[in-house]
Amino acid sequence: MNGTGTGCGRATVRSSALVGCEAVPVEVEAAVEPGIESVTIVGMPDADVLEARERVRCALRSSGFSWPRARVTVNLAPSSVRKRGTGFDLAIAAAVLAATGQVGPATAANASFVGELSLDGRVRTVRGLYCHALSAGRAGLGLVCSKEAGWVPGATGVGNLAELRDPGALTRRYIDGERARFV
Repeated sequence: MNGTGTGCGRATVRSSALVGCEAVPVEVEAAVEPGIESVTIVGMPDADVLEARERVRCALRSSGFSWPRARVTVNLAPSSVRKRGTGFDLAIAAAVLAATGQVGPATAANASFVGELSLDGRVRTVRGLYCHALSAGRAGLGLVCSKEAGWVPGATGVGNLAELRDPGALTRRYIDGERARFV
């Protein structure tokens, strides 16, 4: 990936959607392809999810990453589940970063991403994190969320999107308030 943000590729990261009081797994697929610069989000997103286009773009740039000068398509699967809220911001950002080669595939290999992004790249807490952590745990994944929610069992808290540059940072979990290593 060069500094102009023109790298093309595909990547999939995991997240989850709240349905009632349960979080169900969601795959966040990003395809970055040559074409007129645009962002399309599909897979039954609500207005908050559609607004992620602007939050993610600003957060990436503010965190020292490049936004691709290309056509970006984000698919939230399965499309039969309504995607609500701002909690997909972090997963969309991670998928775009992986698709453009700005972070390595190891960054997202064992994680589910849930968090809202501020325009300066800070990761904000969203509701239902305990449910998201349970969903991630059932899938054998750790949850990557805001630092404030690092107390959630099985979660790794990140304060800023820039922390995704260090895949080692995402291999830490908080278990009963103690930090432990896992592979």
